[in-house]
Amino acid sequence: MRGLSIIYGQDEKFLWTGIKEVLPLLHESKKNGSSMIKKVSTLVLLLTVGAHSFPLSSPAAEPARESGGDASLLGEAVDWLALRGEKMLNSARDEIRRLAGLDGATPGTMAEVNGYPISLRQVEALYDMRTAGNRAGQAISLDELRAAYASCLQDLMAQRLVHEELARRGLALSDEEKFREEQRISAGYGLEPGQAFDAFILEEGIDPDLWREQLYARLELELLQRELAASISPSSEDVSAFVKEHPELAEEPAHYTYLSVSGSQKASVEAARNGGRNKTEELEKLGLTVEKREDYATEMPPSLVAALEEITPGQSLPVQGGETQWGYVILLEKKEAHPKNALEMFAGVQDAIRRKRLPALYEEWLENTLETSRIRMIPQLRPRNVPRPAPRPVSEPERVNPEADILTEQTE
Repeated sequence: MRGLSIIYGQDEKFLWTGIKEVLPLLHESKKNGSSMIKKVSTLVLLLTVGAHSFPLSSPAAEPARESGGDASLLGEAVDWLALRGEKMLNSARDEIRRLAGLDGATPGTMAEVNGYPISLRQVEALYDMRTAGNRAGQAISLDELRAAYASCLQDLMAQRLVHEELARRGLALSDEEKFREEQRISAGYGLEPGQAFDAFILEEGIDPDLWREQLYARLELELLQRELAASISPSSEDVSAFVKEHPELAEEPAHYTYLSVSGSQKASVEAARNGGRNKTEELEKLGLTVEKREDYATEMPPSLVAALEEITPGQSLPVQGGETQWGYVILLEKKEAHPKNALEMFAGVQDAIRRKRLPALYEEWLENTLETSRIRMIPQLRPRNVPRPAPRPVSEPERVNPEADILTEQTE
């Protein structure tokens, strides 16, 4: 029902209250014949057509909100609508979808990108994933919820365009890449990927299939960004100017190669460390998760850098963690900071320039792709129709959405 309140700008309580207000009229219509039904049908239609326009928002799928007589009357009203109002509801649903520019689309569709439907279920799932654990016990206004749904819908549209672009370039994620990332994330919760992790996120109210959809979308975005970055070719003049602005790039920071070892049982993790095991295969046979990392000191927490400076390759840091996850680090190799030679500095500065230019290049790609794509979406979630939420008393960091401005122009 959340999607219904967004689309029609009403609280779901309005619908249920409205239906119950006409229940006495429904009973009277039974006594007095069809003439009374005609007077009631239009009002009932207005109160319920929204719920029937999108299958995922059907009141028939909701549990009874009241007990006793009201619940029975409410069920009777829904049954009456299903039996007597089906043709009228279907006609109104089709008209609403036509006005929304989505006639002929799959039921439950919020938008279409080159014929590919984006459903209300996907929008709601992305919203749930982004807000899980946030603002516990804090009320959210309708404007805030509408804006959040609009943002989720825009991001899903951009994700689809990224997927299509990779297909055009003959690129795709491998099953190994997908599994490796899923394994990395599930290990952070002390679980194996697959059924165990699926059950865990399902308990959190997140559909595993839709969670994977978002996981793969992020990996696809990273793949496209690597492709776009590779197309940036900074000149020697660009490099020289950049070095003047960033003299720190003339030095190669300290570099560490290490194994991150983790597990859900503290005893087994400590036993592996105390036994001096430092081979990935051996550690994995003990049921531990092992990840090889290579990081610059500038990319690592200062506390971890300081700790690694106190040990030598082959040694490990103490076991740390708590409750469900324990782990430690084995240092494999350490390279001290040193001045870069000309070739290293040129290559490093080029990479830095690519990272700086990438956001603008991605924005340009997205804008051009939108201009040549067939985009349709419901008017209620178009950016120009989404009210700006009133500011909260306490300032909060806003989520950055680089696609919002571009999608605003292209979908209006």
